[in-house]
Amino acid sequence: SSRAAFATGNWDTFKLFLNYPPTPEIAVEQPEAVGLENGDTKQFGSVSLGASRSPMSFTIRNRGLADLTVANVAVIGGNAGDFVVNTDAMAKTVGAKATTTFNVVFTPSSLGVRTTTLRITSNDADEEIIDIILVGSAPVAGGQMTDNFDDDTLDPVKWLNGKKGH
Repeated sequence: SSRAAFATGNWDTFKLFLNYPPTPEIAVEQPEAVGLENGDTKQFGSVSLGASRSPMSFTIRNRGLADLTVANVAVIGGNAGDFVVNTDAMAKTVGAKATTTFNVVFTPSSLGVRTTTLRITSNDADEEIIDIILVGSAPVAGGQMTDNFDDDTLDPVKWLNGKKGH
């Protein structure tokens, strides 16, 4: 029994009992060894319109003692088209205590703040779905106009200094 194993000092037997039956246990990290929890936000920073940020690498770590099956990694909702997930090199099955990686590239298609949800689904018993909020932006550059000019009086000096004014 577990009580007897612990009482006799057989700690390895006791630990095995606690992890029986063996199960997978997912951990998502970015950067590696820095854990992300369900609902956390990952910032891509500011990127010029149409340009791409260097790929951000995410690590999936299986902390469990059984194989972790990664069913899907995708971006959903919001500005999903601005965030491209590359899972080409990612293992779909992650062995016990092993890791795999995938990348996300941010390429804004419009000015302003861009967001989406990175969703990772797996066979982890208590965290089948992990959602990470991805945020990036495409700033308005010095000479780009984003005013809809719905009034006739625009002060270009105030506009260039970031203050629409008459």
